[in-house]
Amino acid sequence: MAKLNIHDDINIPKVDRPLKINEYNNIVIHGWMRTILDLKSSELLVYAIIYGFSQDGESEFYGSRQYLADCVGCSVKTIERVLNNLVDTQLINKR
Repeated sequence: MAKLNIHDDINIPKVDRPLKINEYNNIVIHGWMRTILDLKSSELLVYAIIYGFSQDGESEFYGSRQYLADCVGCSVKTIERVLNNLVDTQLINKR
């Protein structure tokens, strides 16, 4: 098994193109999202992003489907499928 070394002082390289998301943003994936909710792949990432904006029980996520697609690295069509699945399984509410 390869050992990974994670450093706090990672140099993020400069790019010569506009970035669609802030390179300093982060996503927190809680263990229960995998173990209890059994989320995987794009559904896990999308749920974690939405949860991060709305975990206080009062706030809501107002980001666009394109924002989620840019964060997750997939198409808007995939995001629409993921959101429908999360709504169907009652893990998120759509307003």
